[in-house]
Amino acid sequence: EIKQNMKIHGTAKGGAISRKNFGVAFGGGGGVIAKSPDEIDDLYAWWDFSDSDTITSSGGYISAITDKSSNSFTMAQSTSADQPKVVDSSQNGLDTANFADKTDAWMSATGMNQASQPRTYFIVMKVPTSGYKTFFRSGKTGSPDNPSTMVQSMLQTATANQFSMYGGSASLTGTISGLHGTWQSMICIFNSANSSWNVDGTEELSGDAGNYLSGSINYIGVNADNANLYSNTEYGEIAIFESEISADDLASLNAYAVDKWGL
Repeated sequence: EIKQNMKIHGTAKGGAISRKNFGVAFGGGGGVIAKSPDEIDDLYAWWDFSDSDTITSSGGYISAITDKSSNSFTMAQSTSADQPKVVDSSQNGLDTANFADKTDAWMSATGMNQASQPRTYFIVMKVPTSGYKTFFRSGKTGSPDNPSTMVQSMLQTATANQFSMYGGSASLTGTISGLHGTWQSMICIFNSANSSWNVDGTEELSGDAGNYLSGSINYIGVNADNANLYSNTEYGEIAIFESEISADDLASLNAYAVDKWGL
């Protein structure tokens, strides 16, 4: 006998259910069951650009996105020239945020006093085609080489197919081919010498990414040290967990992303 399991993610709005806010993932015979970020332990923050109920915008440009965790860390950008734009039905029928519509758009959330490693970052985004680009950064402004400045950042370098996790005291850098210009589910785990960069559920890089703590200000799309290395790309969603999520949860979170975003 094969038992089939079903997970349903999303809500019905106005009595109607659409693919935009409804997702189903099946698992059976040892298959992976999809789990959304709020079904995984130690969720610290979750920003979902496909959820219009969490977006504050004017003329399609986003000034704020509400955290879907219980911690209410709102990502905001009050300067109109730096605001990303909502892209309707951009990926698998879902809305995304385009940080390239206005060149060098970025957002930040404050008050996120994350006190220790390990830390897990889940990012669904369109990987930029080239250039030195920061995907996400958790850290205070100031030099990343300053030990008093906490920092964890995920980026691609100026070298094609080279990606890096930077934890202040060390950098985990390596080659991952085939990502540029494509939508990907990426899970980066900061845990000192046992850090890893996972793409679509597969560990691509592992080693020492440094032992600095993440900081009180978190940024999407920019390296906040000197206001450069902008991502200039599209994002689907980002979540942070206050732990190293288990291998099973990593697979389930990736299954959720694959189903929801059509990866």
